Amino acid sequence: MSERGIVLGDFIGSLAGLIMFFLIIALFFKFVCDIGLKVQPEDGRLMKRYASAGAVFMAVTIFVSGIIYCFYKGSGSLLDIKNIWNFEPIAEYNGAPSVYNVLTRAFAAVLFERYDDCAFYISALCGMISFITAGFLLRRMFDVVTADRCFILFMCSPASWLLFLPSPYSMLMAMVSLFLYFVVCGRKDISILIAAASCAVHISGTVLIAVWIVLFVFRFYEKYGTIAIFTSVAAAQAVVAAASAVIGWGSVEEYFFITVLPAILCAAGGRWIRRDEIYNCVLSFYIICSAYFLVLHFV
Repeated sequence: MSERGIVLGDFIGSLAGLIMFFLIIALFFKFVCDIGLKVQPEDGRLMKRYASAGAVFMAVTIFVSGIIYCFYKGSGSLLDIKNIWNFEPIAEYNGAPSVYNVLTRAFAAVLFERYDDCAFYISALCGMISFITAGFLLRRMFDVVTADRCFILFMCSPASWLLFLPSPYSMLMAMVSLFLYFVVCGRKDISILIAAASCAVHISGTVLIAVWIVLFVFRFYEKYGTIAIFTSVAAAQAVVAAASAVIGWGSVEEYFFITVLPAILCAAGGRWIRRDEIYNCVLSFYIICSAYFLVLHFV
């Protein structure tokens, strides 16, 4: 079989496995609805909408990354996901122990040592969880227009493509989105469990523990409401990012993007988000920066 045929076969196999993981997403959010949260009649429609947006975003990311890779290398295939995404800080699943790495190795042990495919599946699942949870969070907090505009900013944010690439960071962002959602829902018990689990996923997971203590032990959430959540996340992450930069852990993209969702949520309360001229400028800036970060990894 030719090399092109092998690449195509691997891609089709990966795609089939990915579809099965999308089914897991539906079961996951069914569980979320069954643990006592208030479920609105339109939640099913919203989940399909945000899941579809995530799937389209992931497909576009694969396509654009393939074009950049082939252009930079001078040859290759748009479907060669393994080589296209095999660069730091992406391919970390054989590195230090974490929940992400353990899950990748566990699935690979069952699925014939296919580490790359398993890493891709798990990251895709985490990316979809991040998209759907962020969408629900925005619709819970804001009106339809504001929520939709914030969601588009979230999708186009610089380094947002990291959400679906194989690395522990994709799982961390799923944890961050779930944490914010359950805090806003008033579920302190579930949010602390997510915060604790995030520490075993990524070094920046310590941010969520610190934020939970500030919000509920010091009662900042009672005093200042939802604004305390997002400012606490941004402030705690700034400290971790500074320490990580000195030590040499992580990447600029990771340091920046984990603050994007809290920053968008903080800013959404202002009137600028509904002013077309300002919003379009911000959106254009986000897209340009996101494209820059993506191209930067191939040159």
